[in-house]
Amino acid sequence: MKPEFIYKVPAELGTEGQATAEREAKTLYSELLDKGARNMTEIKVELRDSDIVSSWVIDGERYYNN
Repeated sequence: MKPEFIYKVPAELGTEGQATAEREAKTLYSELLDKGARNMTEIKVELRDSDIVSSWVIDGERYYNN
């Protein structure tokens, strides 16, 4: 089962910002699967102040990758 992908992108970044967030989420998902992560329910990518903040939820616990 694939996790829910959530993207928080400021409107001023438009479709380019959305595409960046989607790419980052797919890359993170692939890396986590390669490391053996299971039971992921959510992957969230936020673009803030030129930074990408990503997190994921496994078994109800949120983890961050900055």
